[in-house]
Amino acid sequence: MLKLMPIVYVREMARSLDFYLALGLQADYLQRDGVWSSLKAGDASLGLHVLDPLPALQETDRVALALVSDGPLEALVERLEAQDIAPARGIRQESFGRSLLLRDPDGLLLQVNEHAH
Repeated sequence: MLKLMPIVYVREMARSLDFYLALGLQADYLQRDGVWSSLKAGDASLGLHVLDPLPALQETDRVALALVSDGPLEALVERLEAQDIAPARGIRQESFGRSLLLRDPDGLLLQVNEHAH
């Protein structure tokens, strides 16, 4: 059986770890000054890999990184803002529920969804 593990290429490991840990992912294997770290979100994993120089971000990529919140988005926004992380776009009503857009320290756009039950 295969397990999907997206990898985000980052400029600085420590800065990126601070962001993704503040987002609520859990440490799995951390190399703050190294080139690789992995984080857990439930049964899923996310790899962080230092790459210098980073390739330029495209206006639209064919793959997007999305997360699903297990709680209200307001609580996530409050937790992030307490660590000086501001949303790229506030909470928006969607056909599936609600969403929030964030940018990681290197400008990668992430969508956090709250599904309607």
